Amino acid sequence: KGAGVVTGLVDAGVTANHPNFKNSDGTSRVKAAWTITGKDGIETAYDSEYKLGQFTTDLSTMSHGTHVAGIMAGSYKNLADTINYYGVASESDILMVGLGNDAYDNNILMGIENIIEYAEANNQPCVVNLSMGSGYGPHDGTELFSQYIDKLAERAVICVAAGNEADMGYAITKTMTASDKTINSFVMPTAYKNGQLGNIEIWSNTNQAFKVTPVLYDLTQKTIVYAMPAVTASTNGEFKFVSTKDYSSPGDISSAVFENAYTGYIGVGSKVDEYNNRYTAQISYYLVNSANNPTGNVAFGVMIEGNAGQRIDVYAPSGYSTLASNDISGWMNGGGDGSITDASCAKNVISVGAFTSRDKVPVRVKGYAYNFSSYVDLDDIAAFSSYGTLVDGRKLPHLAAPGAMVVSSMSPYYMTLALQQGVYDNEFMLVGKTTYNNSPYYYDYMMGTSMAAPFASGAVALMLQANPELTSEEVRSILINTATQDAFVENSSNPVQWGAGKINVLDAVKTAIQYSGVEDVKADATQNVFVSTVAQNQYEVTYLGANSVNATLYNVAGQAVVNASAQGENVVVDASNVASGVYVLAVEADGAKYTTKVVVK
Repeated sequence: KGAGVVTGLVDAGVTANHPNFKNSDGTSRVKAAWTITGKDGIETAYDSEYKLGQFTTDLSTMSHGTHVAGIMAGSYKNLADTINYYGVASESDILMVGLGNDAYDNNILMGIENIIEYAEANNQPCVVNLSMGSGYGPHDGTELFSQYIDKLAERAVICVAAGNEADMGYAITKTMTASDKTINSFVMPTAYKNGQLGNIEIWSNTNQAFKVTPVLYDLTQKTIVYAMPAVTASTNGEFKFVSTKDYSSPGDISSAVFENAYTGYIGVGSKVDEYNNRYTAQISYYLVNSANNPTGNVAFGVMIEGNAGQRIDVYAPSGYSTLASNDISGWMNGGGDGSITDASCAKNVISVGAFTSRDKVPVRVKGYAYNFSSYVDLDDIAAFSSYGTLVDGRKLPHLAAPGAMVVSSMSPYYMTLALQQGVYDNEFMLVGKTTYNNSPYYYDYMMGTSMAAPFASGAVALMLQANPELTSEEVRSILINTATQDAFVENSSNPVQWGAGKINVLDAVKTAIQYSGVEDVKADATQNVFVSTVAQNQYEVTYLGANSVNATLYNVAGQAVVNASAQGENVVVDASNVASGVYVLAVEADGAKYTTKVVVK
């Protein structure tokens, strides 16, 4: 269960005082927390029991970090009206770093380093979860952030979310040939239909330059109506802009056609990157549709001409734009290959994608559930799960973990605001609730590789408890080599998106033990059922791998006094209204039976 292992996270919306992070005696499993804010990394440490008692949250408008921490390491098992939801490494020591709205690279690295230094000072193995990142960068592990995180990954295992943009059309990868040397694509808005802002990054696989020309294109007339001067060689990072009067600076290009279509600017610059010797062009833009172009019919596009044998990668990482063909011949749609976060491309981390392990989520209203079966395919890869075939030949993510409709703890500070502001119709539409020290605490679902990464991090903690001497490289190798390749993986039309397949925690832990010198490790075939006391005379029954579980409590006369059933592996048997004495608990799951004795006090 991860005992003795540090499980840390760098995130936003963290809180230490949710009961999901407490021991059964009420003491906190969170050993320290930090907030790091501002561009200069202003740090506040909560590194004592008293200080932790004063810590609320780094960001009350978000619950992301609290949810992530619950998946990785939550342990609370006394929900009032639902089955229990707790994490993978439920006995690990938790460290939290909250960045608020300031997830700058230096703050992320500082947070990771704080966690590792704590673990080293206490002589504990450590895994750090990073469920954040962006699509900016070369996607090859060469930029300074990736180099630094690689150094940190020599001291602890670091799991990174692959990203959620595979189905957004943010990336194009193409190797040019003698007869096909162009990439043309429109940069279309996703978030704001009357305009867009962001950056386009274009990378060559070498220091060889390419030609890039930003254009305006009339989609009705199917013709280019304006073209900026093409950039064909390095500008040493200096940008040239076309802009409207409101955004004009000395030296900018003016264009009546541009002014007629938009308010804003488009700028382009290029250089050979100092860290990887790759030629790159960057396009920065801010465009608001003019009154003469209300629907964006005059669209912003990028035309790229390379050289035979040259690989060119195009990224639209801002999240506000997508790359599209608009059904114009000779123009390309963006795709998922290359949508992987840049942080996932560091060479020593473990990159984690997401598959769908649940397509229905029960809520507190009895008999009701959120049903996503028409939007997701159970047990298949999540459509959003990012991936990439890198310029150095690596294919990421390394593997996939559950990341769709995952239930975990919610920050009470976020929930207070969310319920007040009507984010939820009422608290009964949430998945779970408990009352702890006379205060309400909630559980709900989220989806994304942000949820898959902490599942993998929790699994790593179990591996490190089994064998604390494992290196990051060994952990990554074990996870890859033990991953399950079922029919969904084997028959996938896109194997890169899966990586090695689905995480197999049992086989990974068994292999981790074997790495310590034990020749043979076997799971106890008879121990598929676990019964634990979650409250006075309440028992949680877990039948591993079951599709549904039925549990019945019999008295000594053979009479059934309590029955409970549920879909999935878990069911709670409530014997609080049963007389004291010894009872037989009979469990049935998928045609198999198991019995044990329980004592009701």
